[in-house]
Amino acid sequence: MTQPTALITGCSSGIGRALADAFKAAGYQVWATARKAEDIEALNAAGFVGVELDVNDSLAVSQLAMRLQLEAGRLDVLINNAGYGAMGPLLDGGVEALRRQFDTNVFAIVDVTRALFPLLRSSRGLLINIGSVSGVLVTPFAGA
Repeated sequence: MTQPTALITGCSSGIGRALADAFKAAGYQVWATARKAEDIEALNAAGFVGVELDVNDSLAVSQLAMRLQLEAGRLDVLINNAGYGAMGPLLDGGVEALRRQFDTNVFAIVDVTRALFPLLRSSRGLLINIGSVSGVLVTPFAGA
């Protein structure tokens, strides 16, 4: 049997990195994405397939899907973890901050999932979307 493959967005730290470690320990080949080159180097050094990815870049997302198809040939788990929080008073942040948050936390999830869904479907894989506690409990200055 071929090694199962997981792709996790937003792995530079926190939940994304912890998930990457857990899936690697469970025997998965983990494709771990982050935006910064130094984070990619650290992910590669830790034994992941580190991939530089801004989830808001549709071209980069499609290139990742093609690369994953060519190199791994499968996707068993996709975890949309990358996120952005526009913190502060809504009137100070303005529409641009809200757009950036929605682009990252809503539209990019659809884009990444669409690009990788054919691989996920053929492996009868699992899709996991990580959200925020702010979806059910809003704190001061987290209104976005």
